[in-house]
Amino acid sequence: MSSNPTVDFLQSVLGNAVGPGVKQIQRVQLWDLWSTLPMYNDSDLAGKKASLFTFKENDVLSGPGFTTASPAYKASAADTNIDSPGNIPFDMFIHGISFDFINRQQIPGTVGSANDLVFWNAAKAAYLTDTQLAFNLNNTDLDLFPAIEAPAAAGMWAAGAMGTTAALTAGASLSANSNGWPSAGNYRNYSNEGPFFAPENTTIKVNMNFGNSWLAANTVYKPANTGAPAIFAKCVLRGFRIWWAQ
Repeated sequence: MSSNPTVDFLQSVLGNAVGPGVKQIQRVQLWDLWSTLPMYNDSDLAGKKASLFTFKENDVLSGPGFTTASPAYKASAADTNIDSPGNIPFDMFIHGISFDFINRQQIPGTVGSANDLVFWNAAKAAYLTDTQLAFNLNNTDLDLFPAIEAPAAAGMWAAGAMGTTAALTAGASLSANSNGWPSAGNYRNYSNEGPFFAPENTTIKVNMNFGNSWLAANTVYKPANTGAPAIFAKCVLRGFRIWWAQ
């Protein structure tokens, strides 16, 4: 050992820096957090706001476009995997984010009805480019970007065709297309700048600010805001959960 305390300390760190043992990490595991918010777009949503990651499973949700006549929607395990609204339940390295507007309508609606899927692809393209997102940790916006800049990382990609001849002729069966090429590595990646380290109980929120294209008059695909929601905004935080050694 040298007589310099600083050198001695650095040598001890280097001597113990074998794999994850340097930080007493027991395991680092891919463990994404997701939040899916129901919404209706038959209302004028231009300039309106909404937030993701602010609810847990079994909470009753009222997303954008809901009215007093809208049926209650209870969040399921498919809508979120956080146990405490707005809080990260463990130490986590967040290395990316994904976003998409998804459609959970099982079958195409009748042409001209409230559940008609006509022009959904064009409508979705406008929504992706005219919705701003703010990734917020501990009440600080860390990243601001339009929704299309956070590709959906291996989500549904394409359009399905089913229904009657009349429905297909009208385009009512165009049901699903994703934000971005379906590749597991295709997402808004923070790795180049270094991932965000979020300790347990870090407050988390992703805010949506809808742009001027969200006009009821322009919305041909329009699940009625008095029925079951079929459109959802979905955000996924890509990251690593840290399991510390006991």
